[in-house]
Amino acid sequence: MNNSISSVDVLPVVSDDILILYVAHCYKTLKLKYATIKLYLCGIRFAYLKAGTSCPLIRTDSSSYSRITTLLNAIKRVQGQVNNHRQPITATILDKMCSVVNLGYLTAYMDCLLLAVCVTAFFGFLRCAEFTVTNDKDFDPAYNLCLGDLTFHGDHAELLLKSSKTDPFRQGIVIQLFRNTTNYKLCPYNALQTYVTRRNNKFVERQNSLEPLFLTESGIPLTRSCFILHVKQIISRLGLDTTRYSGHSFRVGAASSACAARLEDHLIKTLGRWSSDCYRTYIRTPQQVIQAAQKALLTELPK
Repeated sequence: MNNSISSVDVLPVVSDDILILYVAHCYKTLKLKYATIKLYLCGIRFAYLKAGTSCPLIRTDSSSYSRITTLLNAIKRVQGQVNNHRQPITATILDKMCSVVNLGYLTAYMDCLLLAVCVTAFFGFLRCAEFTVTNDKDFDPAYNLCLGDLTFHGDHAELLLKSSKTDPFRQGIVIQLFRNTTNYKLCPYNALQTYVTRRNNKFVERQNSLEPLFLTESGIPLTRSCFILHVKQIISRLGLDTTRYSGHSFRVGAASSACAARLEDHLIKTLGRWSSDCYRTYIRTPQQVIQAAQKALLTELPK
């Protein structure tokens, strides 16, 4: 007797209307990009084909759903018209931000937390969603950073990302953050070690490995909105346009700084966990670099 559950009993029937509502939800509510929505649809297709059922993105006569194609093309056109004004938080800006915080931005605890998060986000090439939660009630130890996901070794710390955009199957990715002996202020190892010590002293009863790693002074998990709010306030003290910076600016800045340091392409891809050359879209090239490059084009001419 076969006790296996039929795939028909597990996977629901997906209609044209359901797929359209799903795509609309991804675009309007989740604010996902065209490429990400396409990737999610491919995941749905893979799940159904793996279960031995027909592809839900194709009609029984093998024709595709034209309304979904039209909707996806419309999303692609709309998003393609949006200019990306997001500016990078480079090593230079990060250094200035840390100076502002060290002078006393909020309380001693919050300053310690923000320093640790900012430096870690930069050197770890982290996306904002990888170290924050949407709101304080959404924390899930199965996906979000926990105290037990951070371990210290002799010369480096290891941060386990259980869930990441570049890890769709949630196999887990370990980020190595090494000691920086040349610049103590921008050392992720020291910043995290100092924060964890202060965190554990403040929240003695919350040292379980499944507790949130980053806690605000009120004891709630660090949310995206809270983090971005403080980043913008610190940025404003530097006289910069706060509307052009976001939580993702750390990842963009790390890629830009890596390029400026002339790191090899494969190292940038490894640091940022990119599987393709899409990291190039993150790099912001200063005008003076472009100017110097144009001048270099004429170096072969006789003087």
